[in-house]
Amino acid sequence: MNRIHALLIGTTLVVNAFYTAAPPPAAAVQQQRTGVAFTFDDGLSARGIREILAVAVAQRVPVTFFPTAHSLRKFPQLWREISNAGFAIGNHTAGHQSLTALLQAHGPAAVREAITGWQVAAKELGISTIPYLRPPFGERSKATDRIAASVGITHVVNWGATFTDTAPRCSGTIAKRIAHATSGGDGVTVLAHTGAKGRSYEPMSARIFAYVINAYRVRGIQPVSLDTMYGAPKRLVDWTRAAIATSAPAKLGQPRVPTRVPRPYPAADLNLSPGAAAGVCD
Repeated sequence: MNRIHALLIGTTLVVNAFYTAAPPPAAAVQQQRTGVAFTFDDGLSARGIREILAVAVAQRVPVTFFPTAHSLRKFPQLWREISNAGFAIGNHTAGHQSLTALLQAHGPAAVREAITGWQVAAKELGISTIPYLRPPFGERSKATDRIAASVGITHVVNWGATFTDTAPRCSGTIAKRIAHATSGGDGVTVLAHTGAKGRSYEPMSARIFAYVINAYRVRGIQPVSLDTMYGAPKRLVDWTRAAIATSAPAKLGQPRVPTRVPRPYPAADLNLSPGAAAGVCD
């Protein structure tokens, strides 16, 4: 995850963030991109996934998820219920390895396997998906994009704004993270993550999320599913099913897990780091 943090503070934060395997003319792309697409990567924590989902349901936001195949296999019932509710779920590879590094070290077959391994997992588990790829760490090239297109990926998508929620939790203020997340304009894709390991760290993204949604809405920029932003029909989320999914078990047969909507950070905490607000920093 440290490699993502390095990207966040580099020059790639807000420029050249959106790509397709076979891009249409620039004018056509610009016409397609309206609204704001909130995308959530990885899926390390069932609690973190449910908390993001709880905020999305409360705010009626059609978010897009990019879990790894590891997350799909670890929490199959949770992902099935999210999928059945109508949320878009895209490819984040089988093992969260850099595609450019894989290509250099092991050749095209390794890149192909990282992408198709995810597709196989989703199909085996009965999870509906979109043919979109979020490359781990945002690392991609023309060569990896061509490989992705050869196995059915239609869009390779990075981001234009981010929650910076993979940065160390005891550095940077909550206010600065909100500012990063709300720095995009109409047609922006926003990157965040569905929680990490550790009780005090997991709620951070969900607690920031409500602030970010409202900041875009007051500017007249409405949340849309990522595929809708790129020209697909408006995604119809079944909000009744989505609400039920907030308590979905990790695996079929396990008990449901009630999930409350995480409370936003109080104004008094915005100038603290997330770790300080949670009382875990010196």
